Formats: sequence, C-alpha cells, structure tokens
Amino acid sequence: MKKLKAKPTFLFLKRKRLTTDLRKYTALARGQKVWKTIFKRFTAVKHVKVHFDLVTLVYTASKLATDRINALLNQQQVA
Repeated sequence: MKKLKAKPTFLFLKRKRLTTDLRKYTALARGQKVWKTIFKRFTAVKHVKVHFDLVTLVYTASKLATDRINALLNQQQVA
C-alpha cells in the first residue's frame, strides 16, 4: 500500500515584485488573515533554511578540526 505524501505548498510560494504586472499580482493588505498566514510560511521557511545553514557550518567546522587533529596525531606517532 502506497503512502500518499502531501506536498507542502509553502515551498512553492514566490515573492513577486509589484512592478512586474500590477493587474496580475496585486498587493495583499497586511492586516488580512491571508497575509499573516503567508508571512508565517515565509518566515518558517527562512528559519528552516538558516538553521540548516548553521548546522552545515558547524558540521563542516567540526569535521575540519577533527581531520587536523588526526593529522597531527598521526605525524607525532610516525616521528
């Protein structure tokens, strides 16, 4: 039995400049519920991306540090 995966719609939202076509892309009033939900989705995606970038940075830095320490230990054991 296949599991159906729901695609998250917030990943497909893109910001459009209002100067592209004012008739097609109108500005949402920022006091509306629609605006608040869209803004929450954008900020959630940004937070996930920032968190992922930080985790990747920490992992890379720790891997580099362990590689350098291992190289120094190997040089000391050989000498």
